[in-house]
Amino acid sequence: AKGGLAEGGMLQEGGTVDEESGNDVPVGAMKEEVRDDIPAKLSEGEFVFPADVVRYIGLERLMMMRQAAKEGLKKIAEECKRRKIDKIIYGNINKRVAKLRVDAEIPWRQNGHRKAYISYAMALTRDAAEVAEQCGNSAQEIQRTYKGLTSKTIAEQWFKVIDTPGIEAKLY
Repeated sequence: AKGGLAEGGMLQEGGTVDEESGNDVPVGAMKEEVRDDIPAKLSEGEFVFPADVVRYIGLERLMMMRQAAKEGLKKIAEECKRRKIDKIIYGNINKRVAKLRVDAEIPWRQNGHRKAYISYAMALTRDAAEVAEQCGNSAQEIQRTYKGLTSKTIAEQWFKVIDTPGIEAKLY
């Protein structure tokens, strides 16, 4: 394989085709990593990272993100049970996502989560004045910039943090 660390690059066979499977090999991957020869059963909402992406991000970092998310979700469920809450309030979701990102050392686009929140909130509520009040912006700016960027169905999925029977996801 060309481009190994001894040559100042990374070990990869990107830009080629794996003869065994016929699959293209993306930059950062090895031929044996694109063969799709391991059966995987996934459930709705689950996701598999390709080997080149795992290598780039780092398995340890991905596992830290997973563990942090599991612990956070457990705390949310315990707090809901303790308070006998049947609806989840998402007012501090930015803080939780930011903490997960920092803990896992993931680069993050400035205001990316805020912009996503506004887009999904507009799709869900279709009330620019209400979203503007939540986000400290004008209703006209919210309407002009964020109206119609995504669907209500996708917005509902974005705001859904815990899939627990009896707990309904609510915007605020």
